[in-house]
Amino acid sequence: MTIDNSQIEQYLDDALVKRNFLMHHFFRVRQEEFITENGRMGMLKELVNIEIELKRATTLINGMRVAVSEALNSKDGNEDIETAERRAAGEALFSIKIHPPE
Repeated sequence: MTIDNSQIEQYLDDALVKRNFLMHHFFRVRQEEFITENGRMGMLKELVNIEIELKRATTLINGMRVAVSEALNSKDGNEDIETAERRAAGEALFSIKIHPPE
């Protein structure tokens, strides 16, 4: 699949970097911040911002998953009524080109 919007690709790359920092380095790098109330509040603010970005990335990935699934189902002629209704009522967040294998 090709993502037509380079901003989406960059956003997902940035979200991955933040996720990896959170999982592997955040608390070790921020250990001195635990000492003061301002430090702890700053960490909370940073964690909330990371959470917001990861939720947005999750929404984008889920949208791509649905788009790929629907494209593969419609290629095989297996699109059900629920999928067709979702497609008709949906709002586009981004566009992708899908080239399913033959």
